[in-house]
Amino acid sequence: MTKMHYRISIFIILLLLVFVSSTPVFSLDSGQIWLGKLAGPPSPENCNTGMIYYDTSLSILRISTDSSCSKWEQLPGKSMYERFVIVGVSGKADFTVAVHGPDCIQNAINSLSNSSENKKSAVIILPGEYILGKKTLKCLKHVDLIGTDSVKTLITGKGRSVVNAANNCGIMSLSINNANESLKSTAITCRKISPFSYLSDCRISASGTAIKCTNSLSMIFTGCNINSRNKTGLTFKKSDATIFDTHASGKPYALECLSSSKTALYNSSFTGIYISKNSTVEINKTDLLNAAVTGEKGGVLLTAEKEPSYTVSPDIMINQPRPILKRKTTYTRKRSASATANYLRKKDSAGEPCGCKKSRKPVKTIAANELRNLLKKS
Repeated sequence: MTKMHYRISIFIILLLLVFVSSTPVFSLDSGQIWLGKLAGPPSPENCNTGMIYYDTSLSILRISTDSSCSKWEQLPGKSMYERFVIVGVSGKADFTVAVHGPDCIQNAINSLSNSSENKKSAVIILPGEYILGKKTLKCLKHVDLIGTDSVKTLITGKGRSVVNAANNCGIMSLSINNANESLKSTAITCRKISPFSYLSDCRISASGTAIKCTNSLSMIFTGCNINSRNKTGLTFKKSDATIFDTHASGKPYALECLSSSKTALYNSSFTGIYISKNSTVEINKTDLLNAAVTGEKGGVLLTAEKEPSYTVSPDIMINQPRPILKRKTTYTRKRSASATANYLRKKDSAGEPCGCKKSRKPVKTIAANELRNLLKKS
């Protein structure tokens, strides 16, 4: 074989490899969503807005934002996946409602059960409504749930909880609703989760608490709309979370921070916050919609706001400068009874109270309990 023939053979082989790698995994009859394993975007004549492909050169999922596929976004975020499966209502997806019934999403998750930190996987859920009935969707470690549209991809349940989160499990671009009218119902439950990767670009709703987290740490919420129709939007018990660009509402509070929990809010809006003893909420550029921030005595509100517009309960301690507190809240900083009693009992070398001008009358010393009562009345 001559050198020229050898080069031609290599070229033909490369062309065949490119053709094989460009073959789509499946194509929906509607033509609106196309998914394939490619080394680059599909050609414009084969594209449409919302089409998805797996970029083999970058090992990431990408979605088109225009009809010619000239603009693409990474899906989801910065995550990279070793494997993924597709869920659809019908058509050529790997798991469909038509074939697998209400268990189609759970079956898709279970098919990726051997995922790990170095072998992350994803379940891609195409637009449509997925009705679970009273069953709860149980997530697995290192398996993300990704919808292709936060409005059109809807998971609905009627059980105690619709989704149980898992460690290192992200949930993105989905609507999750619990249609159960019980106040004990919830949309997403997090129990002993550490860490929970993220909840991003989701719409979460329930009659009871929309998201309930217990003994869970390092949770991240971003770009979500969370609503409880008759109870609290988010409840954290012994849990820590950071929340970005999220709107939350509930009755009477959007957020309950309980049992030594810590929550940080950034660029969000909440219709009221309840803070229990030893819990903290940090507020940064967040609109509380003129709602109340209240809680048990000992709760702490940390805030970077210069001019807060919300009402703060006197039982909430704030680490802001006093002039802002007087102008914008009902809070007045109080010296503790024990510190004041000690101050009154101390004398300087001249026999006068420390830091006070000379007084003709002797200083009266009172019991700490009596002073505490006087402070409460003032």
